[in-house]
Amino acid sequence: MIDWAASPSHPGCGLSILRDIAVLADIRLGFGGSADTRALVRKIRMSRKYPHEQVIGELVRAERSIRPWSSLRDRTIPAWRALARAGRSAYRNTLRPLRSSGAWKARQIKRFDSQLPSLGLGAGSSGLILPLRTPELLNYMLDCPSVRFTGFLIERDGMVCGHLLLSGCGQEVRVADLVIDSEVVGDWLACYSLAAFTAKRSYPRAGRLTATAASGFLQQALLQAGFSAGWRMPVLAEDRHSMVPPGQVFVLNMMDSDAAFLLLSPKCN
Repeated sequence: MIDWAASPSHPGCGLSILRDIAVLADIRLGFGGSADTRALVRKIRMSRKYPHEQVIGELVRAERSIRPWSSLRDRTIPAWRALARAGRSAYRNTLRPLRSSGAWKARQIKRFDSQLPSLGLGAGSSGLILPLRTPELLNYMLDCPSVRFTGFLIERDGMVCGHLLLSGCGQEVRVADLVIDSEVVGDWLACYSLAAFTAKRSYPRAGRLTATAASGFLQQALLQAGFSAGWRMPVLAEDRHSMVPPGQVFVLNMMDSDAAFLLLSPKCN
């Protein structure tokens, strides 16, 4: 679920909407939301009528600087703090430089087509459940009118093995979607590093890159790629038919919510 809402003047209407939507699918999956939304979901989870509502993991949003000195243009914080932030980011980038990751390449494309690998809904020994993506869905995101989306095919030694979708929002670029066919943490590490390198090359005004990861497996790769963890929140699921095997978690990207395109501040305009 990306969004749901109801008028405060009609108590209980929002929960009715949520329940009506939930019966249309085998699994309801969600994260984030306002404080009121999370409070309502907690009430559902604690109710004996909805024993299948449970926390299945934790989503981490992480950030890495791609142009450390761009923070000096931020007029919303004191100059000394902007300078300290820029210096810290520059130091971190010396430890993990932005560069292409060997055999891994990101080839920019205007539209997704049949070259997109079919990676949907597969689960392996790593416990990763890959999301279902189609060319039509990704092209729909490329047509987003509020922010600039850019699509890439990820290749390893010339073979297409995944895709990358970036969204630009002023000083910030977001990893809207990153999916590869691999259960090796080193491969995801290489692709997160490649995403940072590609974001700097494709968005000349941007100063930072943000991404999300829901499993410990991917969070490890994200932090090793030079990202710093920010806020965390639980991933909730209603799995009435026990379709998700124990110990397996979903690959969740910003495209699975409104975080890929939501304009969070005037700096994004």
